[in-house]
Amino acid sequence: MTGGAGPGEADAGLGSPADLVAAARTVLDHPDALSGSAWARSTALLARQALEAAIAGFWRREVPEEVTGSFTTQLLCLRSYVPAEVAAGAFEAWAALSSACHHHAYDLAPTAAELHHWVESVTHLVTALTDPPASDAPAGPDAPARPVITG
Repeated sequence: MTGGAGPGEADAGLGSPADLVAAARTVLDHPDALSGSAWARSTALLARQALEAAIAGFWRREVPEEVTGSFTTQLLCLRSYVPAEVAAGAFEAWAALSSACHHHAYDLAPTAAELHHWVESVTHLVTALTDPPASDAPAGPDAPARPVITG
């Protein structure tokens, strides 16, 4: 990412993706700890940060050059590097969590069931992105070209 911390960059001491998922689970398990919709939005924010941190770590491993594209571009390019269900799951979870994180007076906070589903999805995605299985894709000069991630 260029220009300071971008999505998923944990230079504020937020911890690893696994730590962030654990924090999201802790907040999720204690709905009375925060008043009103703060509980739901806090859970969604922590889950989204975990997903963003996992994706940022994935790009640092897979594309050691600086990744300069927007986060949406990074999500779209992800399908060229991971199985389709992982890429689609990451995009869907990130979109849902992003929507849940932004408060609008006319929106209802996410339900506990939605939050449980999203946190569970992020848990699986963090695992898939931090411990990817060995690739069966061809390597070397015969490998298909992968997209370059730029702005």
